[in-house]
Amino acid sequence: MPEPQSNSTLRYRQAVQLQNTQRLDEAENAYRALLVDVPTLWQAWYNLGLLYQHRAAFAEAENSYRKAIALNGQLAEAHNNLGNVLRAQGRPADAVECFRRALSRNPALAQAAFNLGSVQQALGRHDAAIVAFRQVVSREPRFTLACDGLWRSQLAMGKSDDAAQTFLQWEKVALSSPELVLAGLNSARAMADPGRESHYLALALDWPFEAATPAQISPILALLQYFDVTQADLLRAYK
Repeated sequence: MPEPQSNSTLRYRQAVQLQNTQRLDEAENAYRALLVDVPTLWQAWYNLGLLYQHRAAFAEAENSYRKAIALNGQLAEAHNNLGNVLRAQGRPADAVECFRRALSRNPALAQAAFNLGSVQQALGRHDAAIVAFRQVVSREPRFTLACDGLWRSQLAMGKSDDAAQTFLQWEKVALSSPELVLAGLNSARAMADPGRESHYLALALDWPFEAATPAQISPILALLQYFDVTQADLLRAYK
């Protein structure tokens, strides 16, 4: 991000250094003092938004990002982050508009396209989610969560053939991940592919990843009961 070109540069750099070293209270005070003297410094407003977002102080983050956008409306990252803050405050429709504005400023901002797809999916707008996730995957085919989101929205719309193709393309380029394993188990069964099924079943049982999150545990256990798995293997997977 470009630095301000004025006699405020040194103070701005000091505030950034404080923020980068997690001295957030001091960084907040430094930005605030700087903005009293130079209220048009959009970089400081943006960084203050990041600081508040990190603290989950979403109302303050929203205000800071809006100030930055008012001063520099072309800053795609500020629109994207504002969307995340609004979504965290339970305002998904407003978040959608922010993500769209971010993409209008920078169509290559994959995180904004992913965020747009994610919130559309949460709203049950799977057709719109598919468009957004495709935009991400076309640029970053290894973006695991975007591949997973695309696959899930296709399934939700009954587009099983499209979902199978998405999975196969994803599988070609992806590193192994919990999302790929869960999709692999579903897809192998749907495609009647015993070899692929055995591969992903072994991964699900051995789970060579970090401990499963609560959101992953339920679908894993729900899937495994449809496979020929012993009680001992189920217990091993649960542990």
